[in-house]
Amino acid sequence: QRMIFGYTGRTDWRDSRGHAWRPATEFVTRLRSGQDSVRQCWWTNATDGPIGGTADPEVYRYGVHAADFWVNVTVGPGKYHARLKFAATRGQDTGTNCFDICINGRRVVERFDVNATAGGTNRAVDLVFNGLEPRNGIIEVRLTGAERLEDGEIVRGQTFLQALEIGPGKGGHGAKPVSVPAQ
Repeated sequence: QRMIFGYTGRTDWRDSRGHAWRPATEFVTRLRSGQDSVRQCWWTNATDGPIGGTADPEVYRYGVHAADFWVNVTVGPGKYHARLKFAATRGQDTGTNCFDICINGRRVVERFDVNATAGGTNRAVDLVFNGLEPRNGIIEVRLTGAERLEDGEIVRGQTFLQALEIGPGKGGHGAKPVSVPAQ
């Protein structure tokens, strides 16, 4: 299953290897009462400019963002991989807005800094996690902004994700995530 968040096209997008990527329309986040999660959390306008480090920059031009969100992917029994695709293309300071990544309730990355991992802004970076087994028929991928002190108050940073792939077996290797030290 391959999905691009924020992509509103009516047809699947095909990458350079011929794989189809569907618009990602199902994720869960909690906002204040009366707020629209699609309007508040989707980057539906493609970002301009080059995106380095990939043969498929279109996959990284959209996205979803929130302080905390998760995606439940329905799968059958077996072992799977997850490939999470990121690019800091919207001017966020990813050192300040770092986040945790949990898969099936287990933290796999703490205080993830997208820019540091990718080697700068507007650069694609993929994280790959192998050997995942579904819980209750799903693989849950959750991103939660790290807490930080700002003007004497504790605030939660913003997370983001451009695309997600869940597939059977091993998914190869991804980048080694760089973490921001805790305050």
